[in-house]
Amino acid sequence: MSLVKHILKNDIRRLRVFLAFWLPVVLLAASVNFIRPAAGDFALQAVQESIIALTTFLQLIMMALMVPAVMHSEPLTGTTAFWFTRPMEKTDIMKAKLLFGCVFFVVLPSLVNTLFLVASRVPESFIFPMVLEYLLRYSSSLLLFMAMASLTANFGQYARVGSIYLAIGMVFGAIMVATQQYDTIICLLPGTALADSRYLLSELVSIAILSLLIYTQYRRRRTMRSYVLLAVEFFLALWISTYAPWSIFTNPVGSLSEKQSEHVSITVDKTELPYARDVISMGKVSQKEIWGKLRYEGLPENCFARENQINVTFEVDGCEVNKCRPEVRALGPGYAHIEALQAALEPLDLIPERNHDYYPNRLLKLSMSDYLAARHDAGIYRADISFDVYQYQRLACLPLRAGQEFATARARIGIASVLAETEGCTVIIREQYINPLFMRNRDPMPGSRFLYLLVNSETKEAFLPERNHQNAMRGDHASFVVMNKPLQFSSSNKATYSIDETWLENAELVIVEAQWIGEAHHDLEDLTFRLEKSPPAPKVIPDTSAKDNLEKLAAIHLPENPNRNEVRSYIKEIHSISATQESFSGKDPQIGMLLQIDPEHLDLLIQTVLDSDPNYYERRALRVLAQPEHKDLVLRYLFQVPVLASAVNHYGWQEDAREILLEGLREKETLPEDWLVAVIRLNDPTTYSLLADFFVRGDSFRAKTYGAIHDLPGIELEDAVSKAWEKAQIGSPAQRCDMIPIALAHGHYNALAAAVMSLSKSSMDEPRKARFRESIQAHTGITGSDEGLRAWFDVNKDRLRFDPETKLFVSATEPVRTVLLPDDAVIEGTIRNLRTDGVIGYWNRPEDHIRFNIPELDMGTYRITAKYAAPAGYGGKVSFRLNDTKLEKKFSPTGGWRVSGEATVGDFEHLGGSLDITLTMLEQNGTNLVVIDLYSLTLEKKQPEGTRE
Repeated sequence: MSLVKHILKNDIRRLRVFLAFWLPVVLLAASVNFIRPAAGDFALQAVQESIIALTTFLQLIMMALMVPAVMHSEPLTGTTAFWFTRPMEKTDIMKAKLLFGCVFFVVLPSLVNTLFLVASRVPESFIFPMVLEYLLRYSSSLLLFMAMASLTANFGQYARVGSIYLAIGMVFGAIMVATQQYDTIICLLPGTALADSRYLLSELVSIAILSLLIYTQYRRRRTMRSYVLLAVEFFLALWISTYAPWSIFTNPVGSLSEKQSEHVSITVDKTELPYARDVISMGKVSQKEIWGKLRYEGLPENCFARENQINVTFEVDGCEVNKCRPEVRALGPGYAHIEALQAALEPLDLIPERNHDYYPNRLLKLSMSDYLAARHDAGIYRADISFDVYQYQRLACLPLRAGQEFATARARIGIASVLAETEGCTVIIREQYINPLFMRNRDPMPGSRFLYLLVNSETKEAFLPERNHQNAMRGDHASFVVMNKPLQFSSSNKATYSIDETWLENAELVIVEAQWIGEAHHDLEDLTFRLEKSPPAPKVIPDTSAKDNLEKLAAIHLPENPNRNEVRSYIKEIHSISATQESFSGKDPQIGMLLQIDPEHLDLLIQTVLDSDPNYYERRALRVLAQPEHKDLVLRYLFQVPVLASAVNHYGWQEDAREILLEGLREKETLPEDWLVAVIRLNDPTTYSLLADFFVRGDSFRAKTYGAIHDLPGIELEDAVSKAWEKAQIGSPAQRCDMIPIALAHGHYNALAAAVMSLSKSSMDEPRKARFRESIQAHTGITGSDEGLRAWFDVNKDRLRFDPETKLFVSATEPVRTVLLPDDAVIEGTIRNLRTDGVIGYWNRPEDHIRFNIPELDMGTYRITAKYAAPAGYGGKVSFRLNDTKLEKKFSPTGGWRVSGEATVGDFEHLGGSLDITLTMLEQNGTNLVVIDLYSLTLEKKQPEGTRE
């Protein structure tokens, strides 16, 4: 023992300079992780991140340098070994070296980290597992460096062995990436977590083999055998950490009861049809991945599920075709389960973004040969699914101001800054929390433990951010997480919601945590699973119709008393032949053929509609075949197959389908008229707002929607028509044309102007012109030719006003409208009058002005409207000085320089006589950007109460 102490003291004395640097580095590395700078203290945050990165690197480098210095002071190889000239007990040397390494490289840093955990008041239940993680991590690193040092006689040899070990690791990493095996590691290993059997076993195996290698070298100096042991350690640890089937831990027990777990059911969501994706290996497409979405029913309130493993079999015609094991995709930040989150936020109305709620799963992986053989056929998909269940819980509500913070023993979240923008704002937050490795697989996905919502308690609206990307993540280990997150909230793409300055005055930032409540396992079986959406059959005849397929259709017969397989084949044959067609008609024979199917097989027809496109005939047949006994089936698939709404109306199931009908109005962009009729037959005025919102949102079906709802007693559509017309003006030509008669009927002057101008366009089809002509005549009382209508409009356009009582545009005795064009402007500065485009542009300097002068204008109250264009990121606030009156207007993007929009600046009183108008830039949306392109200004004289513009 005295010899061990002697060697230890000698090593400490020899390495005292290194140790003098090592101790401060260990202290600094531990302490800096537990500094929690304020959210807005970016200077301290930057310093902290730099120190963390530096100390992490320094610890690794110093250990790699100090371990061989200790080991090589009494070398084990070569003719200069110390005990050749002065015999010494080999185990004493080994004990001294291990004692030195354990004290300074394992115990010391683990103890320092533990002390800081205690000082930071980390919960006691976390400290013990975190200490074990420290010991495992430091021990495995120490023993690896000691093993390589025991194999070598000097630092040069040690560096070569270390380089070879590192190079082999990089080569295998490259191979795994090229063959998609790296994806397996990322997806199947939920972080280097103490509670994960593979991780712990691989660490223990590494420690055991490396310890054996060191013992072998000190006792017998079997260098070649030790090199074999080092290779075995590398490959065995890699295999165990990635593929080992053993499990030595029971899963943590959450609050999810066995009874709650039994109520959960899983199905493949047929509203999101599977799609195939190439897997490229060594430059070739070697496999196909099938991606889709799983749907969970029966979860507890506010809960959602996330898969952690899927074991799959896929059979086609009785043969199992999948040869490759599927993996679950590791989801990225920015994901939220909308239904569960909405339940947790009640009574707030959650306004989601599309990119939050759909992340598909990798359902299956096949070789290319299996995929090509089975891609056109439905098969049996069976899966054993292990999934975690999470529950959303509100943590805090912070006022929307910089410096506001929420803090617990484990987490600190603060608002660094708030940037107001057009129709929204950006909130930069600072997120810090303890995330022990033994709990890392309890997060729903990396960096997504917390969700942030912008909430206005008065309007009861809650917005999810459009983007939620982390731009910083630092820590000397994964137990400590530091992130800065920019959260952008916007209402610019939402027709019925608006985040403006008034809205933001009462806004708050709500923090929601996704808490893990348990794990469960369930089986899934889908008897009609397809590898991807059925592609249409190759087109052999251009522009074909049912007439071209009569001979083929005549060869198809439904047997008497057919079984389900025969009915399925019958439907499939009809669909396969019909898929070549370019046109479809309600008089085609396919509908009659499908109506021969017994109504008891309605579910097979529904499945075809879900799986195939086109499915015109199947949808028409569904309208007839649905019977009263199919009520449960119809209600189950109503949301996925909206055409079933005809059965709801036919059998009076509206009340039973109420929630589904209203959910469809909230979420879907297109719906059949039967759906709207079903909602109308509820005779519930509380549904009017949803119907009006759907009218605004449904770009392609506004005319049909308006026709269904505009006569409802007591419904108010003025605001909805204004919003829909505003959207249509920056939409497609078809959307504008559909909305022109509707907007004209509600007194929108520019819709009347658009209708009149369209009559002289040769590109406009005659049926549409007839609709415009009818609308013009109905709301002006003027009849005649197109030229006569245009002449009447040119004479009266500045005097027209809308009478809401008669629903007519009438001509006033004096002009009510003055239009100012670019040629009427006097420009000061570098602003340009772009005559070829008819706009004033290049307006990007605050010192530049646009002036208009009207020599004579009648006394009265006027509304000033601007026609302009601005792409995303442009726009801004502009000042309008009208003689002694000053107005301000913040212009939002319209979608492009060629996409014009209109914005009402405001109303002002004019006492008569000359009017000077000066436009000045007050604020830009970006730096050195053009504010807007100005097409025109319109001054419209307001009429007495009871009249409309």
